[in-house]
Amino acid sequence: MGTIFAYAGYELIIFVLPLSEDSNGSLMYNLRGLFIVMGVYLIMFFITLSQYGIFQLQREIWPSIAVVKEVDLPGYFLENLDGIVMAAWVMVVYGTTGPFLYASGIVLSNILNTRYHNIFIPFFLPIIYIVSLLPKNLVEVYEKMGAILNYVTTISIFIIPIIIFASAYIKKRRGRT
Repeated sequence: MGTIFAYAGYELIIFVLPLSEDSNGSLMYNLRGLFIVMGVYLIMFFITLSQYGIFQLQREIWPSIAVVKEVDLPGYFLENLDGIVMAAWVMVVYGTTGPFLYASGIVLSNILNTRYHNIFIPFFLPIIYIVSLLPKNLVEVYEKMGAILNYVTTISIFIIPIIIFASAYIKKRRGRT
């Protein structure tokens, strides 16, 4: 179930797409972005698989960073590329946290029937901070948070989109009759 996290996040398109002015063009750009990310994931997977093999990959915590550490560029001033990769990773994490907070605010504003969505976002930040303090070390992160995130990811990837599409289909059918 651990590889499902690589594809978590596409369901955000379901919440944001109806809010865009040009939903057809936005869908095309979203799908292009999704396929680019999937392509990068597949390329990194095949590079790490060819570099280490299946048994070594199972023992590595972060095999992509281990591959980057092995890159040697003679004559270049950049010797520690893992620091650059970690900096890019931090930017990616912040870049994905923002849209999820935005979508959460929109969902809550629709549920509670309020006019503005941004009033809910500051209430999520202490919750995120407290949850980040729960695990004491990396082992607890993988055990406890992994178990929780398996359920949350499964619900958000499979169950919520099915419910949204089913309710839209039922609404469409009722509108015709």
